[in-house]
Amino acid sequence: MLDVGGSSGALSSGEERLAAFDAVAREIAALAMPAYRAADGWLERTRAGLVALLRALDERPEAARALLIDSIAWGPEVLERRGELLEALAQALEPRRGEREPTDQLPETTAENLVGASLSWIQKRLRAEGGPLVELAASLMCMIVHPYLGSEAAQRELERPLTELGAEVAGRGADAPGREGGGPVSRASSVRS
Repeated sequence: MLDVGGSSGALSSGEERLAAFDAVAREIAALAMPAYRAADGWLERTRAGLVALLRALDERPEAARALLIDSIAWGPEVLERRGELLEALAQALEPRRGEREPTDQLPETTAENLVGASLSWIQKRLRAEGGPLVELAASLMCMIVHPYLGSEAAQRELERPLTELGAEVAGRGADAPGREGGGPVSRASSVRS
C-alpha cells in the first residue's frame, strides 16, 4: 500500500513524497505511453492515449488516488511536479490548436482548460468510487475534440461505443451505462457548437 504521509506519516519529507509521486507517475506513464506513441494522427493518438491512461488508472486504483487526489496535499515540491505533468498533458493537445485557421484561433489556454476539466471528472469518479474510469473515455474525448474539430467530430466521439475505443469493461450487463452507446454522461444529449 502506498502511504505518503497520511495519518501515519510514512513518507514525511518533501523529497520522499516527490520520489513517491515520480515513481507513481512513471508507472502509469509506462502503461499509457506505448498506446499513444503507436497511434497515427492527433485524434487517434489522443484517443489511444486517453483510453490507455484511464485503463492504467483503473488497474492501479491506489496509484490513481495517490497521483490524482492525495498528491495535492504532499507539499510544494509535489505540487510543482504535478503542474509539470499536467502541462505535459496539455502540450500533447497543442499541435491541433495551431492547425486551425487564423480567423478561428482558440485561446492559448484551451489545452490547459481541457486537461483541468478532464482531471476534475476523473477525480470526482475516483472519490465516489463510481465505476471504471475507462467509462469516461467517450465523454472526455467529446469534450477534448469539440474545440479543435467541431461539433460533428465531438458527437461521433460521444457516440463511439467503448468497444471501438478499445476499452472493454468486464462484468457489465447489457443494460449497464457505457455499453454500446450508453455512458456516464448522457449520450442522449447532443453536442452544441
